[in-house]
Amino acid sequence: YFEANLIWLYDMKLVIERLAIDWDVLFDRASRWGLRAVVAFNLSFLDKVFPGAVPREALARARPGIVRRALAGPFLSPSPRHLFRREGNRLNQFALGLLAIDRPVDAARFAAGKIGRSLRWLGRRPRRR
Repeated sequence: YFEANLIWLYDMKLVIERLAIDWDVLFDRASRWGLRAVVAFNLSFLDKVFPGAVPREALARARPGIVRRALAGPFLSPSPRHLFRREGNRLNQFALGLLAIDRPVDAARFAAGKIGRSLRWLGRRPRRR
């Protein structure tokens, strides 16, 4: 979602228009692979840019739960070109990365890894030449 290109969204639109999407399979796999939130964000963004491209039933099934919607709400952009506001802001990217992870244990692992790498990076001194 950060620096998304219109061509990616248009490709998704064409796939939905030209192929018979088995939405049951898509949502089942997304659930098993821990990607339900990612699918929801993708379909939401596609529908924002190309209204009506995603069947209403698929949008309803993809809709995240009330807690995730409430947490993501302040990040949503009113701009038609962006799903999220201030996409270039690293802290926003971190928060949205957490929101895109379905399983809390995976989100905690992601956060610990990012914070750990950031703390190690802060402790480094620039090399002298």
